[in-house]
Amino acid sequence: MGCRRIFFAAILFAAVCFAVPGATRAAQPAWQANIPGLASEPKAWSSLLNELQENGFRAGTLAAATRMLMFFTDLQSKEAAYKAILALVDQGYPFSVLPYFQAGDLSPSGDYEFVNSYNLYKAVLNRDKGLERWAKQYMEGVDTAHYRKFVFLEAIEAYSKKDYKAAEEKLKSLLSADMGPELKAFARKVARTLARTYFDQEQYAKALSIYSGFLLKTAPIDPHDWLEAAWCLYYLKRIPEALGMLYNLESEAAQEIFSLEKFTLRALIYRNQCAVSPADLLVQSFQKEYGDIIRGLKRGRPLSEFPKLAALETSASGEFQQIKITLQWLNQELPLVKKLSKEVASLAAYVYNSEILMLNKRVKLYSTAALEKAAVRLIMMDENLRFLKFSVQREKYNPDTIFKADPATALPAAVSDERNVKIRWLQHGDFWRDERLNYEGAIPNRCFD
Repeated sequence: MGCRRIFFAAILFAAVCFAVPGATRAAQPAWQANIPGLASEPKAWSSLLNELQENGFRAGTLAAATRMLMFFTDLQSKEAAYKAILALVDQGYPFSVLPYFQAGDLSPSGDYEFVNSYNLYKAVLNRDKGLERWAKQYMEGVDTAHYRKFVFLEAIEAYSKKDYKAAEEKLKSLLSADMGPELKAFARKVARTLARTYFDQEQYAKALSIYSGFLLKTAPIDPHDWLEAAWCLYYLKRIPEALGMLYNLESEAAQEIFSLEKFTLRALIYRNQCAVSPADLLVQSFQKEYGDIIRGLKRGRPLSEFPKLAALETSASGEFQQIKITLQWLNQELPLVKKLSKEVASLAAYVYNSEILMLNKRVKLYSTAALEKAAVRLIMMDENLRFLKFSVQREKYNPDTIFKADPATALPAAVSDERNVKIRWLQHGDFWRDERLNYEGAIPNRCFD
């Protein structure tokens, strides 16, 4: 009898072990990571954070703030970290910081700006996750009648619902308020949203006035504003000015922008102008810039062999581009860390080196999807531009219009800017620039010659 009990007990033990894979490991301690000794003092992190902010190291500031949220549980460290993150947003940080508020468990009081910002971010985060009860609780801590970021949120939501009248009213109320230099980035966001509201209502002149009168006169210039202003000029049928606005995208200031939209707009302009030769040169320009990549893709070469493909803007590259740009900032700031005091130098080196190492591994998680999307986008643009040549020729030789041969003209001379940097754009006709540094492209309409 005793032997039978032992036998059944052994079978039961084996069954449990095989049925539950982790059963034999249950007694083992969970994996834990220890904070390095030089990074274990919250005060040192606070000093580092202050110096990074004072020197304008935005990537380092974000890395240090997020590490503080992971490493420490004291309220002082958490509050300092969140204040630093929100300050980056106010300075124009271009990416979403909502995920960093996931683990936030503060109940801030006193500081009007911080209390409202923190509660608003927590409310939006919980609402997006479907946690309406928590969203309502955090929203009760926001001054919904006066706080500018809440009013801007309402304007964005109205705009997304195509309630342009409500969006316009709220955006105008924000722009009419007194905002100091510290809110310049916020004012630009509001103004750009108002311009897009006008554009979607086909009020192109009003939209253009915001770009030309404010956004493109306030440093630093966002190259995307040149593109959006060019679209306004195109719909206003101010073709030479639209081409001139696009020409700005060939300057050094726009070298980090790899958007195929400029080719789309130029193609539309040339088709509407029956400009056969410029359309042909547009295809040549595209092939010069992306031809090697396209041929490589068609031959089955790995996507990772094309760095320019990784920089191409697509709808699926948000997270990928954020990591790539953050890595670029970190590598730019790293040599300047020597400007920091000796007290925080070692900690700063640890933050930068470990963050770069982590992001280099993390970027691989998003690279495949982003590169595939960029490759498809590039090949589709190549095919569209090939058909463009025939489309323009069809317009040119439309029997309902009178035409004459497009005379051959020499390529324009290289244009030099104030830094003596020469830029060239393949296209027939000349570009001239007035005393306000505005370019215009001289391209005649051949449809009614």
